[in-house]
Amino acid sequence: VVASLTEAERQVLRKQPGDIQHVVFLTRFLRGHGSVAAAAKALSNMLAYREREADRIRKARAAVPADAEGFAFERLLCVDTVPWRWVQCSSSGLRSGLPMSFIPFCTFSVDRWMQWPPEDMIQFVISASEQWCIVLHNLSMKQHRMVKVVEVRDCTAMPMSSFLRLISKFRHVLPVASMYPELVHRVVLLNATSAVFSCVAMFKKLEQRLVKREKREDKARLVLQCDWEKVAQLLSARGVCEWANIVGEGPEILEPGATLYRARAAARGDRVAWRGAAELDGVVSMQALFFDE
Repeated sequence: VVASLTEAERQVLRKQPGDIQHVVFLTRFLRGHGSVAAAAKALSNMLAYREREADRIRKARAAVPADAEGFAFERLLCVDTVPWRWVQCSSSGLRSGLPMSFIPFCTFSVDRWMQWPPEDMIQFVISASEQWCIVLHNLSMKQHRMVKVVEVRDCTAMPMSSFLRLISKFRHVLPVASMYPELVHRVVLLNATSAVFSCVAMFKKLEQRLVKREKREDKARLVLQCDWEKVAQLLSARGVCEWANIVGEGPEILEPGATLYRARAAARGDRVAWRGAAELDGVVSMQALFFDE
């Protein structure tokens, strides 16, 4: 792939940080684009992008320790304007030991998303992508494998109105995100309804239109609410507990048809009690699930 670059492009590559020059990062281009020719073209585009956005990239990396092995939201730039809550979860939350990014969509603000300045969006995505490059490189060196992040999203109470208007703003950041192939191992959607999957399909069409690839990097595996067997394969017991308590921070009084989650770590012999009450002769359905550590 590097041999396919021009001499000027190879000089630009030699000026990049060690993790960007490393064979692991270059291999991500091969895996993400499927052939040497396509990977070389994408690498050429990435180097041009890094020259063009050198100031933003330098500012983003200045906030991240070179030996960082964990992603920290507070290191990101333009975090004050982000229209959702990003949750720090432990790496032990996944059975695979991969790092995890978790966002509960119930914290997403439609108004703040529409008001999010494009310049802040771009700086935020560059900042997040550069931090993941550093973190995943260090973890790859430590674990002797190509480490990727698992993106976990909980769709409980996800705002679905005006979705076409919402996804139109992705045109500002999808070209930037395409400069960082194969950072994501899997996208997992919890509590996803058919409406959510319709939105995912629309998003993929937008991505295809904005990001031209010989081979699309489309390996997202989606986990439905009812498929608890797959959830247990993905999340450790600790991860399930973290997730349930985060999305369960909502109100104690629920609308009809809504779902509330609670979780607690329990040892053999422990007793856990939850109580629910319904008004006007309604019915509260409770289900207990157990996840072994």
